Amino acid sequence: MCRHPLRTFARGLAYGRIADALEGAVPVTDYQPSHFPYSRRRRFDQLSQHPVGLIALGDSIASFNPMYGQGMTVAAQQAALLRQCLDAGEAELARRFFAAAATATDTPWDITVANDLRQPHVEGQRSPQVRLITWYIGNLHMATAQRAN
Repeated sequence: MCRHPLRTFARGLAYGRIADALEGAVPVTDYQPSHFPYSRRRRFDQLSQHPVGLIALGDSIASFNPMYGQGMTVAAQQAALLRQCLDAGEAELARRFFAAAATATDTPWDITVANDLRQPHVEGQRSPQVRLITWYIGNLHMATAQRAN
């Protein structure tokens, strides 16, 4: 019998592999609730002037809902882009870096926003782009779940 709430939840999913994997597992800690209020993106690439000697990186540019696991990847990509920009010289470093970082952030950001907007209680405009991404992600989830079984 499933007494742990996570196992009970997993048994209610359409595919049983997650619940099977949890059988016999013992929680290491109590639940750790997430208090993440919302995703936030700051458009440093749209500033007309940048402070000399200051570069924002990672969550300072875009903080993602941790459920999607994109924040660390985007921050690592930004760090690699910063290295490339530094290697090219210091002239207009901030402008070049923030333009490159914005491009690297765009797609993960669009996916995060669209995924959040899949939830009916989340406020926001559901543009044609958002509807396309949510349709695609929904079908991707269904395809991977079916393929796993």
